[in-house]
Amino acid sequence: MHPALVCVQGFRLRLVGHSLGGATASLLAMMLRKKSEEELGFCPSIVSAVGFASPPCVSRTLAVQSLEFVRTIVLQVLLNSSQDSCILVIITNKKFYEISYCVG
Repeated sequence: MHPALVCVQGFRLRLVGHSLGGATASLLAMMLRKKSEEELGFCPSIVSAVGFASPPCVSRTLAVQSLEFVRTIVLQVLLNSSQDSCILVIITNKKFYEISYCVG
């Protein structure tokens, strides 16, 4: 990674994945952030991760410690058949969005 990051000074390294890939990206970001700049050849603070529909893969304590640089996005659709409506719920580490809309 070092040679690639040297060529693009000023950029950040964002690891992205879906499902198990998102969990892997999160774990790798946590591992890289624990290394020193001498070990990596770049500043570990440039590393972050985004996971889409990732399963939980760490303890609650570690998840809270990594909120600054790991984001998880989960989409859930709740159907209410009695009212013919849906509630679209988008949850991230930092925010909760709810959008209601009619199906039919």
